[in-house]
Amino acid sequence: MATRPSARARRKPKQKRRKTPYKVTELCFTCGQCDEVCPFDAIIEARSPAGFPTKLIDPDLCRGCHKCVEVCPIGAIVEGAQPGFEDPGRKVT
Repeated sequence: MATRPSARARRKPKQKRRKTPYKVTELCFTCGQCDEVCPFDAIIEARSPAGFPTKLIDPDLCRGCHKCVEVCPIGAIVEGAQPGFEDPGRKVT
């Protein structure tokens, strides 16, 4: 009688999801929709160089699920490293 491999043996190995860095562009008008959909609380508040409120994406918390990109009504969230993240308290350049 042949034995079947266990369910664990049949599973494909998990592929690590590629973590895509995202940044919030100057188009952001802080509607807050990205905050609401982010399951990892990776979106934080900051100030632009002109002193206006904006958002930053914490690359350590972001898991690349793309939910913020999909929900942004004006396309202000794009792929790329977030400038100025080293110190979220400082103004974003």
